[in-house]
Amino acid sequence: MMIKVGNYHLRPFKDSDKDDLVRIANNKKIAQFLTNKFPHPYTKQDAINWLKLCKTKRGEIRFAIATETELIGGFGLLPCSDIHAQTMGLGYWLSEDYWGKGIVTQVVARMVEYIFEIYPDIVRLEALVYEGNEGSKRVLEKNGFTCEGCLRKNITKYDKIYDAFIYARIKE
Repeated sequence: MMIKVGNYHLRPFKDSDKDDLVRIANNKKIAQFLTNKFPHPYTKQDAINWLKLCKTKRGEIRFAIATETELIGGFGLLPCSDIHAQTMGLGYWLSEDYWGKGIVTQVVARMVEYIFEIYPDIVRLEALVYEGNEGSKRVLEKNGFTCEGCLRKNITKYDKIYDAFIYARIKE
């Protein structure tokens, strides 16, 4: 499956993404705002492990953000369960070479439409934004997400403790 987003598209990750993944993901500026599942440094073995994980169906839904010729980022969805079954979490990252071009803003806009259309029971989308990630806050706000609060001292990354901000968008 491929979802067109302007000049870019979302598609499944594939084995041929390995070299692009190592090249663009090995960037501390990207890793600093992601969970520790996205390591730094990012090695060839990390890429192999990620691509193997993407072939499994362990709840998360993963898309590569790509041009016609290369991988440039990733977008993930995490369906929640139990009393949160009508909520889905989302996350994303992009190659530093493509920052500031509005790509992630377009991707999030398209994915909000897609999620609410494909998953009729989902009524809430949410994202956790780390303190200092102003670009991600802007992406979400441009797409109708509201900051619902601050989770104080919620994230430990590189031996520092940060606040996290919970953003959500409710289906109209």
